[in-house]
Amino acid sequence: MKIYFVYPDISSFHGLPYHAGLASIASTLIEHGHEVRVSYFDNINKTKDIVQDIRAFKAKLVGFTTVETQSRYAKHLASEIKKTHPCFIVSGGPHATLAPESMLDNNSSIDAVIIGEGERAVTELVEKLEKGESWSHLNNIVYRDKKTEHLIKNRLNPLIDNLDSLSYPATELFPYQDIINRHNIAMFHFNRGCPYRCGFCSNVALGKIYDLPSNRVRFRSVESVIDEINATLSKYRLRDDTVLHFSDDLFTLNKKWITHFCDLYREKIGRPFWCTGRSNLMTEEICAVLKKAGCVLLMMSVESGNDYIRNKVMLRDIDRETMFRSFDLCHKHGINTLATCIIGLPFETIEMIEDSIKTVTKLKSITSYGINIFYPYQGTYLRKVCEEKGLMSSRIENDFIERKGSILNLPDLPNDKLLYYYNNWISLIMRHKLAKERIKYALRNWWQVVRKTAFGDKIRHIINNTRLGKAFKKYIMKHVWSRNYAERTV
Repeated sequence: MKIYFVYPDISSFHGLPYHAGLASIASTLIEHGHEVRVSYFDNINKTKDIVQDIRAFKAKLVGFTTVETQSRYAKHLASEIKKTHPCFIVSGGPHATLAPESMLDNNSSIDAVIIGEGERAVTELVEKLEKGESWSHLNNIVYRDKKTEHLIKNRLNPLIDNLDSLSYPATELFPYQDIINRHNIAMFHFNRGCPYRCGFCSNVALGKIYDLPSNRVRFRSVESVIDEINATLSKYRLRDDTVLHFSDDLFTLNKKWITHFCDLYREKIGRPFWCTGRSNLMTEEICAVLKKAGCVLLMMSVESGNDYIRNKVMLRDIDRETMFRSFDLCHKHGINTLATCIIGLPFETIEMIEDSIKTVTKLKSITSYGINIFYPYQGTYLRKVCEEKGLMSSRIENDFIERKGSILNLPDLPNDKLLYYYNNWISLIMRHKLAKERIKYALRNWWQVVRKTAFGDKIRHIINNTRLGKAFKKYIMKHVWSRNYAERTV
């Protein structure tokens, strides 16, 4: 059977045409003998082209993955598809899972929603459709009864405990090589779930649909992970300095797993990588094994440098001492960090944002700063707070970009002030830094732009292939980036 997946990503902060969830479901379908195609829907003007492609492909099933801000685009495209091409349309993803009714309103062209994990559910649905058999009883399916218009929500399949049983993601259906060429990263996602209960994250709500207190963490075996990395490296062309990006919610969660991974990775792969961590998880031992294995960047979210916002509003449960210690450890072991923050939360004031900036300025090892504007996702604790306090706007503007604008009416934080802090975040941090640090940051940013040009390629060739160039690289990497980069190619 022919299946066509669409990844809506319009006016989004994501901006990369790869979706690990769709890639995993697609690989399962291919393994069962089905034909799959994927489109990246990043511009509303692509509607006609995608519809034509679906018709030419003769897709029997079209599937969308959606977050809340993309749901309207998925419904729009579904409506356009149904006008000229009779097929079964299904939606999945976080928003469809947490608010299936919003995808199945009376005017929706979407036939059903799949909630929870999709590999087994989509495969079972496809096989029923292929045989012309009834699908309405299948697990993980939500649909609206045509006679009564009642929403029917079926039971769930158990979570997949043995992730090794899944085939490797079908990266070839996406412009994966182009992502590598343009961004110098290769993307991987191995493990599932997060045990923490942060107030802004939908992980808790996703766990609740399985009657769990949190989104239970499940791990692939280290051996399977290493095999997938090797399989990907053999399939695509990577430069020596291409960084492998491990996007798991908390890559460093399990001490035994990460230690085993780092040992085997260093032996079998030996490439630079970056991953995610959390302040309360960082220890001397974890930092040491990450550094030894080739970790060049650790994304360790601060979320807010203001203690009240971080712990009482966001429910992060990370005290100030633990936060500072984690960045000190990374600095000690030469691991650069990407520290991200969120602003525009309920109860936040300008003074609290200024406090957050000052706190971030004092943290060591940070070479990259990220900033997001808070979005109250469906199912989260803070979504409920925003609704109860009457902070939600009545509609989303057409030019709204998730995490780059606010849909809240905050009494103590005017929107123009919020956008000022968002647009000037790094410069506001740098004003607290010494001149030496400001210059180093400017040089790093300059090189990240130049290295992607033809002129940058020539400089890299000289630096990496001459004695004088190598000596220059060693010096500049140590003193402008950090000692962690001293052995890397430029």
